[in-house]
Amino acid sequence: MRLDSGSNMTAGRVALPVRQIACAALGVWACLALCPANGWAQDEVFSQEEICQRKFQEGLQYKSNQQLATAAERFTEVKEACPDRIDAYLNLGEIQVRMDDYLEAIDTYRDALDQDPGNLDVQEHLAFALSAGGEFEDALELYLELNEKRPNRPQILKNLAFVYQQMGRVAEAIMLYNKLVEMDQADARTVSEAGRLALDNSLYLPAVTFYKKLYEFDPTNVNTLHVLAGYYFQIRFYEEAAFYYDKLLEQELSESQRVSYHKYRGYCRNKARDYVGAAEDYEFLIEQEPEDASHYCNLVFAYKDGGKLEEALAAVQRGIEAHPTTGCLYYGWAVTVAAQGDNLVRKKDFSTGIAKYRAAKEHFQKVIDLQDPHYANTAGDQLGRMDALVARAQKLAEKESLGG
Repeated sequence: MRLDSGSNMTAGRVALPVRQIACAALGVWACLALCPANGWAQDEVFSQEEICQRKFQEGLQYKSNQQLATAAERFTEVKEACPDRIDAYLNLGEIQVRMDDYLEAIDTYRDALDQDPGNLDVQEHLAFALSAGGEFEDALELYLELNEKRPNRPQILKNLAFVYQQMGRVAEAIMLYNKLVEMDQADARTVSEAGRLALDNSLYLPAVTFYKKLYEFDPTNVNTLHVLAGYYFQIRFYEEAAFYYDKLLEQELSESQRVSYHKYRGYCRNKARDYVGAAEDYEFLIEQEPEDASHYCNLVFAYKDGGKLEEALAAVQRGIEAHPTTGCLYYGWAVTVAAQGDNLVRKKDFSTGIAKYRAAKEHFQKVIDLQDPHYANTAGDQLGRMDALVARAQKLAEKESLGG
């Protein structure tokens, strides 16, 4: 009860309303008969606005406790008793969306706009409910209007991109997702959605932008690393691809995944002229798959191309012991010995160089004899080349013996 001034104050005592004076005079039982149990005294104490506020707070409490149906009842009571309480409409609509009651939510938000037509928060919630309910045309129109009134608002851009995506307007969706990334306003889930959308539509440049952003969010995510490594592998940016394969191989992987990524990394390292690194991958692969002769061949070529000729010859011998009829090993042997011959001729050790060329020719002939489907034709071309190198070395030797 509130203290009042003026006629309600008598001799320092609080003046009682007429009905309370009547109750006091008639006694308890008469008072009960005169004043029904619906609590008129409560109506005297609490205003309509106070009752609405109390029920609104109850609704919030039920909502936070996930008692959505009861919370919805409270917010409904509030909006009916106090139709100007826009916050009640917003909370009720949110609950209805969470309960997949999209049509009810749309009606709720439209009722709120009847009370406050210019409320942008209500308009934004209505646009979301429309899109969630599959009414994309109406949602698009409203989001476009909102984007003019609230330009560059991240949540509007994100939801507008989603609507474009659902309508099959991929270019517009990608443009908005990219804008969110540029604004640094895209969360990992949004960027992942954008990246997948771009990949599914073969838009690789936008896709790599999104996946690089995902890499910033989580540099250990295997799917992100896999996409980035694969992208750079496909466009033949081998150093970049090898970088992401490095990162992949730092993660927890299945045995088959680890073997596969070593194959890709070895290839990328070799193409990027990191021959020592490539040799490391091929050594690992030989341990894991000794029955695959191609790993020995790749190891030989990696060592040879990296200038490690003795290591290449040692790898040849290991490979031939395990796979004695594999043509690529003899081809690798031949080109390695020929490279030794080149080095010797440059040092003017002509006789030893000539011997190396002739030995290389024998190894090329072995490839032909084995009828290797991949290397036999090339080996045939090399026979004539070895004869030419022998003839050249002989002429250089003669010139040298004549003094220059």
